[in-house]
Amino acid sequence: ELIAENDAWQENLELATSIKGIGKIVCLWVIVYSRNFSEEFNARKFASLAGVAPFEISSGSSINGGFHVNCYSHKQLKGIFHIAAMAAIRFNPQMKEYFDRKKTEGKKGFVAMNNVKNKLIHQMYAVVRTKTPFNPEYVYKRAA
Repeated sequence: ELIAENDAWQENLELATSIKGIGKIVCLWVIVYSRNFSEEFNARKFASLAGVAPFEISSGSSINGGFHVNCYSHKQLKGIFHIAAMAAIRFNPQMKEYFDRKKTEGKKGFVAMNNVKNKLIHQMYAVVRTKTPFNPEYVYKRAA
């Protein structure tokens, strides 16, 4: 009922759920925690909140611990995106190809899954920012 009353929420819900793998529940969690995709949250900040943004562990020139996700993230939000990523890998051919490509690059399963979660968050923000539904056949035209 709350979503039906608010046109901006309804529009963003329809846009974000046009991505295969993103359902109504996932989108509602994002709308609540990002304050309806407000300007203070961009995709990187939200990915950090959800615990899917990697941070480099290093100190000076001798200590290099690689990239790790933050352990202080929102665990339930991260779990919801894990389910969405599994659905996206199963039903979205582009996401399946992306996941398989990451695995062939040598990344472990949960690291590749984390990349899919991060990509889903960035796709949601891009779709809402441009106000266009997700188009799986879209090809970015680079400047020549």
